[in-house]
Amino acid sequence: MLAAIVAVMGCTWQQLPSTSFGPSGATAHRRFAEWSKARVWAKLHRLVLDELGSRGELDWRCPVLIVRPDERPRLEEIRENLHARITEAEREGWLGDVEQLTVSLTATHDKISQIDASERRKSSPVFVGMPTIKQLAVREAQNLNKTD
Repeated sequence: MLAAIVAVMGCTWQQLPSTSFGPSGATAHRRFAEWSKARVWAKLHRLVLDELGSRGELDWRCPVLIVRPDERPRLEEIRENLHARITEAEREGWLGDVEQLTVSLTATHDKISQIDASERRKSSPVFVGMPTIKQLAVREAQNLNKTD
């Protein structure tokens, strides 16, 4: 039944081939509606998250924290502001503020580092296992020498 419901992501309920999945499109749709009402999908999602979490394969970082290169100037401005605020908090003896601001400063540094790493990846070639033209030419020349 689950395979039939998942398969519908690529077609309509009426187009579901019952010979491949067992239930008719109408039956699969009815079961989908029942499972949705019973929150089966939310429970299944939770189980998958729990399983991935127990394996250490789950990254809980918020996708909003992924930054774009055009955000760098603003992040640099925030970084400078945080440095100034930390200096003020240290001068005034606001130790709790220093700790919180330092956490924010670390996160800002991390975001700038993410941008830098992303930019480095963009400018460096990706090796996909295919030989370069030069390597092909050398190989071809070696093959020609072997046949002579």
